[in-house]
Amino acid sequence: MNRLHGFLCIVLFGVLAVLNNIAPVFAHDPGLSYATLTHSKNSLVLEFTFAQRDIETIVPMDSDWDGEISIVELEVVAKDLQHLMSQNVALENATALLHADSVLIRLDESQAIHFVLTYAIPRGPEVNLIVALFDNLSLGHRQYLTVLNNRNEVVARHILSADNNRIDVSALRPNGHSVFREYFKQGIWHIWIGLDHILFLVTLLLPAVLTYRASRWQVVQHYKRAVIDTLKVVTAFTVAHSITLSLAVLNVVKVSQNWIEPVIALSVIVVALNNVKPVFTQMRWLMAFVFGLVHGFGFASVLAEIGLENSSLITSLAGFNLGVEAGQLAIVMTLFPVLYAMRGMAYYRLVIVQTASVVIAMIALTWFVERAFERNVFLLS
Repeated sequence: MNRLHGFLCIVLFGVLAVLNNIAPVFAHDPGLSYATLTHSKNSLVLEFTFAQRDIETIVPMDSDWDGEISIVELEVVAKDLQHLMSQNVALENATALLHADSVLIRLDESQAIHFVLTYAIPRGPEVNLIVALFDNLSLGHRQYLTVLNNRNEVVARHILSADNNRIDVSALRPNGHSVFREYFKQGIWHIWIGLDHILFLVTLLLPAVLTYRASRWQVVQHYKRAVIDTLKVVTAFTVAHSITLSLAVLNVVKVSQNWIEPVIALSVIVVALNNVKPVFTQMRWLMAFVFGLVHGFGFASVLAEIGLENSSLITSLAGFNLGVEAGQLAIVMTLFPVLYAMRGMAYYRLVIVQTASVVIAMIALTWFVERAFERNVFLLS
């Protein structure tokens, strides 16, 4: 049993270490860019803003490998970049596919690459914008498109991706249903790619099918009790992060992400260690609520990046929040039956709950060090 226990520990540590190595990619959006489409009387102007690393995976620019792009380096590849944009971004009407009349490129102080594409307004009742760049970008890349009228007023916002790279721009107006749908999908996506949020939730659920008596974890005999315990924990977490998400997005409370991200990592550590040496046994829902307040501010940072306009703020907030809940519910409904079926097995209490919790705590500790002190440790290097 000791050999099996040791072997399983090594396997668990290895698997979670691998997951941790990809966590910097998937803990938040794997790729994020911005676009602004401006309507004027005679033309449409589309400006893209990409991080250097996103464009450089397609067209290498840093020829001297110093980590920065100079004006000279940009000029060397300017024609390649112009060709890339003109061939992958177009307007389409009923009769033709129209490419940009001009493509301008500039580099800002933060090393972001800006592309300004100008189009003559096509004729016809329907004009589609097609952005075919996503196949060349990182998997899961998202682009936030803001549509402005000729008075520089926001008339719509949309989220573009590989699966949603075509949009009708002939009559774009705020649409409550489409805004809700887009942000609902983003809420689901964010909870699924947020490894820190997932580990926090999973670590809370691990002992939900057990009870702590006589200084050890023991099997819950009744299904109803396990369900109730799970519902308490999940509901407390949901209510808490919904409160702070709403307060942050509505600008009622402003909190710096400089301390939110380290505290989210710390929350995973505390919950994991509580599985090893329980302090909160009957009131784990309270722990879920307290740390859920912090996680809500983490979710709010995603919406803050989008920069919602007042006309769709409530709709977007509701859609994103319900999307997070739907993604969270999918995880719980998938995991709970498995945990309940395994609860009577000795290795579940000894290895899955306790050993896995130790490994999770170690991974979260690397996140805490990186986020709080801006230091890389071996699991994150």
